[in-house]
Amino acid sequence: MSVLVDLHQSYGQTNPSYLDLQGPKEIDGKSKRSGPSSRPMSKSGIARKTSPIAERARVLREAMDYDTSNAFAAFLGVSPQRWNNIETGLPLSNQMAFLLVQKVPGLTLDWLYFGKADGLPLELARRLGELGPGQSSKTRP
Repeated sequence: MSVLVDLHQSYGQTNPSYLDLQGPKEIDGKSKRSGPSSRPMSKSGIARKTSPIAERARVLREAMDYDTSNAFAAFLGVSPQRWNNIETGLPLSNQMAFLLVQKVPGLTLDWLYFGKADGLPLELARRLGELGPGQSSKTRP
């Protein structure tokens, strides 16, 4: 026990900031607080741009006529949190991508990952908004 106390005391002597982690810091004559409470969080939360894959995941869910992410997660057989993570921008795992391709007839990995609608069946492409109602795959610009 005394070895630990000695070690703690000797480290504190060689590194004075080690013992002063909680108090305000002074930089350029101004008092600064450090740590998690240094800045207030915004009331709207963290603003981040939605990734293209997350946007396509949401479009896919809506094209499959699921109003809620919970209902779509149940259709896929995954937890609502797992599907919500994808819709909010966390990476789409290969396992989830393959599951989507298995569960949604005609869906391609090219559309999920890159937004390429070339291999999608005509009806699915229309439902996903890749083609207008009167367009065929050959008339797409």
